[in-house]
Amino acid sequence: MIPAPIPANDAARVQALRALAMLDAGPDATLDRATRLAARLMNTPHALVTLVDADRQVFKARYDCDLTGSDRAISFCGHAIAQDQPLVVTDALLDARFADNPLVVGPPSIRFYAGVPLHTLDHYAIGTLCVFDTQPHVPDAASLDALIDLARLLQQSINLRELELRNTATHGDKLRQAQDEVDRRQKRLADTLETALEAFIGTAEDGRILAWNQAATDLTGWSAEEIKGQRYQDFLLIPEDRLAAATARDEFIREGRTTRAARRETEVLRKDGRRIAVEMTVSPIADGEQILFNLFMHDISARKHAEAALRQSREELQTIADNLPVLIGYIDADYRVGYVNAIWREWFGKDPSQVSGRPLQDALGPDLWLRAKPLLDKGLQGLKLAFESTVPIRNGERTLRLTVIPDDDHQGQTRGVYMMIIDISDRKRLEERLQREALEDPLTGLPNRRAILRRIEEACVRQTRHPNPVALFFLDLDGFKGVNDRFGHDAGDEVLREFARRLREAVRANDVVARLAGDEFTVLLEDLHDERDAAQVASKIVGVMRAPFVLHGEVLHLSTSIGIALRHPHQPANPGALIDAADAAMYAVKRAGKNNYGFARDGDG
Repeated sequence: MIPAPIPANDAARVQALRALAMLDAGPDATLDRATRLAARLMNTPHALVTLVDADRQVFKARYDCDLTGSDRAISFCGHAIAQDQPLVVTDALLDARFADNPLVVGPPSIRFYAGVPLHTLDHYAIGTLCVFDTQPHVPDAASLDALIDLARLLQQSINLRELELRNTATHGDKLRQAQDEVDRRQKRLADTLETALEAFIGTAEDGRILAWNQAATDLTGWSAEEIKGQRYQDFLLIPEDRLAAATARDEFIREGRTTRAARRETEVLRKDGRRIAVEMTVSPIADGEQILFNLFMHDISARKHAEAALRQSREELQTIADNLPVLIGYIDADYRVGYVNAIWREWFGKDPSQVSGRPLQDALGPDLWLRAKPLLDKGLQGLKLAFESTVPIRNGERTLRLTVIPDDDHQGQTRGVYMMIIDISDRKRLEERLQREALEDPLTGLPNRRAILRRIEEACVRQTRHPNPVALFFLDLDGFKGVNDRFGHDAGDEVLREFARRLREAVRANDVVARLAGDEFTVLLEDLHDERDAAQVASKIVGVMRAPFVLHGEVLHLSTSIGIALRHPHQPANPGALIDAADAAMYAVKRAGKNNYGFARDGDG
């Protein structure tokens, strides 16, 4: 076993992990749901969200796993956090790092593992989203990509928690600063400042600043000495807010309202001219015959940046989803479209916004709906399934692969399904072409040796139902080597193509003509009455090949020699032996003078 490596920045990494206060906290429903979805995406029985501490690994969320953690030294996730890319171990028993690992040779008997590192905002790898199985796996690219996407969403949730903790810490510092300022202020503002959590500004009716705490200085850069006596609207408010603020202030004064506070998000100006985002609460209070205004502000720049980052991340994820050559969607339990990506427009001619929230039946049309509904029914029953079908879409008939993944709530109730539909038309065509090429001679287009062996096997099976003789001809061109020597191989290829054409025309449509190699050909005939039928066909072929071959103005006189092997129903099915027998019979014809045919004798081949 090779222990998990320790990164050079491990001390800082552990400190960042512990700052999140997640290691020994209670269960987290978001993390639990992520493990369930990860197990379904990867089709594995087990999934974990792990946190890798200094010397231990904590299983923060578990799906179908009784263990709560392990030593870091034997952890798979300790290896995973040491690299930026996902760690995939298809068979731990074959991997030198894990073959004798206690987690492999003992419970939980890990054979397959896939883990995606989870990072803090400062890019410290603190743990993983991982799946494992007791059987070896080779995951497909689509499932692994889905696991990575899920890990990124989970990482965003952890990063938001990190931002909230940082913001809370910042707020605590400002509270202590504000409290210190409260202690130094006059008694008239003591009660108000004692409740201030953020920057506090007290103003007169006309906006003149009467009170200003240290948090306001920290927020704006203006000191109390610089700002007191000035009108806050002239120094702090951005120009586009000044008229609305004056109107609201005048309304408060006119109506004498001193009980209702107003809160809004806006921007204020710092001393250096920069704008910062704040949440501002304006609270009017009565002071004799006049109304004073208390303004409380706190900096929400970090939150705004986090929201913008999250929004950008969602937009990027949406952009990625919209540019994938895959239809991704979500259908709820009422068969309504919750989401589809942009490929819907390409396939069905409608913008995703036009179908969102609508019944899927309306979006697909009656024909496709009837084909899709049985699959969705099974998905809504909690079954994950995949299905291939050829369907008509906007771009024509295509072969699609549909994967349906149930979306279960914390009680295990299925509330909808995720759909992933991949156009595999090109792959299917490639598979068909490769299969065809594997069984076809590229020069003549005839079946090749592999194909004729298969055809002979199939003929032997049919012969058990129709017990008539089967004949195999083995032919070659007499004098073909001289053609190659005199005219070259390109000319020889033309002769072979002409030979193949004549051969096809000389036999029945259901007879199989194949090219083995060079100038060697075979013909498979079924349902013969006796060897006279085979002799009649062979005689015809010999006669056809006696006709002159014309090559670049040259007249060539060639011929063919044919060996014939018969198989009767009671004989063993051995395609190779049948070919060898026909081959031996052909060479016997050549030795006897060529340009003829002959039958295999007992013992040939």
